[in-house]
Order: sequence, then C-alpha cells, then structure tokens
Amino acid sequence: MWKGLTYLTLLVGYISGLGEFVARCSENQQRVLDPIVFPGQYGRGHMHSFFGANGVTENSTLHDIMYSTTSCNTLHDHSAYWVPTLYKNGQSIIAEDVTFYYHTFRNFNQVKPMPVGLIMVTKWGQNHKFSCQGSGPSGTNIVDCGNSKLEVFINFPECWDGLNLDSPDHLSHMAYSVGNNCPSTHPVILPRLQFKIRYPTNGGAGTVLSSGTGQTAHADFINAWVPEAMELRVNLCSKLDNKCDEILPGDQNINSEFVKPVFNFPLLSQTYVRNGVYQNTNFESNNPLVVKHSYTPGFSRESLLKFGVDQLSPNYKCVLTVHNILVKPYTRTYQILVGSSYDDWDQELITWNNKPVFFSSVGPIVIVNSTESIDVTQLVYQSSSDLITFHLYGSHLNYYTDKLEFSGISSLICRP
Repeated sequence: MWKGLTYLTLLVGYISGLGEFVARCSENQQRVLDPIVFPGQYGRGHMHSFFGANGVTENSTLHDIMYSTTSCNTLHDHSAYWVPTLYKNGQSIIAEDVTFYYHTFRNFNQVKPMPVGLIMVTKWGQNHKFSCQGSGPSGTNIVDCGNSKLEVFINFPECWDGLNLDSPDHLSHMAYSVGNNCPSTHPVILPRLQFKIRYPTNGGAGTVLSSGTGQTAHADFINAWVPEAMELRVNLCSKLDNKCDEILPGDQNINSEFVKPVFNFPLLSQTYVRNGVYQNTNFESNNPLVVKHSYTPGFSRESLLKFGVDQLSPNYKCVLTVHNILVKPYTRTYQILVGSSYDDWDQELITWNNKPVFFSSVGPIVIVNSTESIDVTQLVYQSSSDLITFHLYGSHLNYYTDKLEFSGISSLICRP
C-alpha cells in the first residue's frame, strides 16, 4: 500500500468498502432549457435548476462548458449538473445544499476516471429517493418532513460501454450494475455519481417538480472535470477505498482551468483576381499573389485566401500572417484592407466577376515588413460558416503605381 496513506487518511477519512470523492456546488440558475435533450431549443420542456458550470444555455457545447466558470467549491469541476426545479405552492425553490458524490463500492482497482464530455441522464421516476434531513419518511414521491427539510437522492449508472460519450437516447451507452457486476456490454467501471440536494422546505402538500409529481424526478450531467483532477481523485479515493473531501493533496499543482488549444487553421486555396480586360480571367494559384489599387481598369488586383475554420470559444485572438512580401517599387510602404466572406469558391474557376462579396473589413493596415501579422479576430468571430475567405485589397491611400506581392504560405492561427 502507498506509504502516504496514513497521512492522506488523516486528511480525507477512511471507510472500508466505500471509495468516495465529492463536489459541493450552489444552484446558479433556473431556466426552461435542456442542452442534452433539447439542444438549441429554448423554452422546450420544463424548468430546470442548474449547478456547476455557470451560464449554461440551450446552445452550450462541451467547449462552452469546459471553459465556463463554476459554482462548485472545487474549481477543477466545470461539469454541468441539472434537475427539474422544485415548486412549493407555485413558487420555485432554490436548493439550499447540493453535494455530488462519486462512489465506488467494489473492484476498486478497476475503476476508471470519467472521460471529459461524458453525458448521462437518469430515467424519469427511477433510481431516486425523497427523504428528510436527519430522519423521517422516504419514498419515490415527495414526502412531508414536518419540522425537517426535504432532500432528494438521484443515482446515475456506473457501467460504461467504453466507447461512446453519448447515445441517441442518452441512456444506452451507460448501464447500472447487476449483482454488483457490470454487464459485458458495459465493462468499464466509473465512479457512480449521486446527486444529493436539500431544499429549504419541508415538502408535503403543494410541493411538486416542474416535470410533475416526485415520481418524475430525474437528472442530467455533462462531465467537465479537469482530467488531472478527476484522475487524482480516482487514484487516491476510488482506487484506494478512501472517503475523500473536496480538496485533496495535489490539487494545488493542477491548473483549475482547462488549457485551451491553439488552432492553426488550414489554408485551403489562394489566388488573385484582376479587373478590366482580365475580369473573366482565372489565375488559379499563381505565385506571387498580388494586391494593387488603381483607377485604371485592368491594373487592380485583389488576393483571396480561403481557410477552413472551427467554431471558437470566446476570447481567442486570431492572426493572419502573410510571408515573403515585396512592395514595389521598393521605396514605399503599402496599405491594405482585409475583408472577409464566407461563401465557397473554386480556385480554378474564380475571376474578378464571380468572386465572393465580402461583408466586413479591417484596416487600413500599413505593410512595412517582409512578414506581417494582421489581427483578424473580429472577422473570424463574425463567421457562421466552416469557411472564411480573406480579401486583401489595396487602399486608395497608396500611390497608383505601387503594388504588393507575396509568395509565402499564409497562416491563420487563433490563440486563447
């Protein structure tokens, strides 16, 4: 056994036959939305009470949840937890005390950390119990606690198929153990998640859920624990049969936020187009690319760079870098504007006459170096497509004989 177990036990406690770690979180919103069952559909379904990840909406993606702030005391837990809202005589009730338990009861050395992005829901009216703080009646329907406070416990399945983070019914990729064993179809043992929620009411008459009677109780979950923090808890609590509290030795060495990735988006096509007698000419991918502003038809050129892009979380900065720049006749700087469009185009067919129309632009930008990096954050965030085209065109402030050429491979990089 690990020689530090005695020290750890003093900090986290020890109960034989129960590996456990917890997250204690406060309720942060009540809204009619469900990003698992009804994604993108605000007002569909019933009112839910949310805990953990702040600011969850009907459009929230896993990335949104991962990079959210959290209402949990354990800052490493950005997971989203929600249940139907409790009502007493028509008034919604805010939960008073919320604890999420992660239990392991057997096969301690086989338990695995939950993967980031795992989605779980419980079936309505199953695997839950209403009870009273301390002692009193309990059952699957809401009970009357008299002078005590109402609590609800909801248990999630702990057996995973090992492949899918979700399934069409949001249930089939997970299973409950049978006879203390996971079925062969779901062989991976995860910590069993249990919601324990206490309300500042005694329940009884006039107390219902937004989904109906207490027998409609259910819960939803999207895992967004920082992986190192989840792994630490599985190793020190679940695998070693320890009952742990919220904060563990080693937490201080783990970043409480997910490290955001850097995106280096692929350049898909590049070309330039020319007006005047060349307005129907296709220049394919000719190098060098040219930018020129001229009042004389046939002399203006505009370069186009097409990138594949993904949806970004907020607060990234995106930079377009252009290499191997020459400004002719070499004695001047050159000013360009950068526009953006989101329509597709074919490098072998595009001309001045059929180029996509750009909708927004930044600049003018003064080009003075052989490599220039241009902040295009505003243009990238305006894109609702998986493509973006940057139009590089000359400012009217340039002398009409001047032009800009560049021959290197351009890049689009977005950093947090």
